[in-house]
This record gives sequence, C-alpha cells and structure tokens, in this order.
Amino acid sequence: MKRAQLKTIAYWATTSLVPASFVIGGSLSLTQSSQVTETLQHLGNPAYFALVLGVGKLAGAIVSVLPGTPRLKEWAYAGSASS
Repeated sequence: MKRAQLKTIAYWATTSLVPASFVIGGSLSLTQSSQVTETLQHLGNPAYFALVLGVGKLAGAIVSVLPGTPRLKEWAYAGSASS
C-alpha cells in the first residue's frame, strides 16, 4: 500500500468513531432512555430537552462526514464536547 492510501484509511478509521458516538448518543436521547432522562433531571433540564439533544447529535453525525464543511464540523465537534 502506498503512504497516501494508508493516510486515507487511518483518517477515515479514526474519523468514523466520532459520528458513531454521535449516532449512539442521539438515538439514546431520541428514545429517552432511562439513563438520559435521569441525567437531564439531575442537571435540572426538562425531559423534552432529550429530543433537542438527539436531533442535534444526529445532525452532528451527518455534518462530521460531509466534505467541504469545515465551519459546520467545527460547530459539531464543539457541540459534542459540551453535551
């Protein structure tokens, strides 16, 4: 394999972990699992906030794999760090 191919494979192998965590977190929020609702309640947030977080995380998963959207990716990563 050429060095460029290895770099591409390594990039996508590591980059795919972020959208995978977004999808898992988003689906847990959308289904309002007990862990999510307990955490939101502990933090003082209403239960419907799980829906907002779930949609945002799924949108972040999509944005993080789109080519040519550096500003949106930046916001998606920032949002994942804060939620």
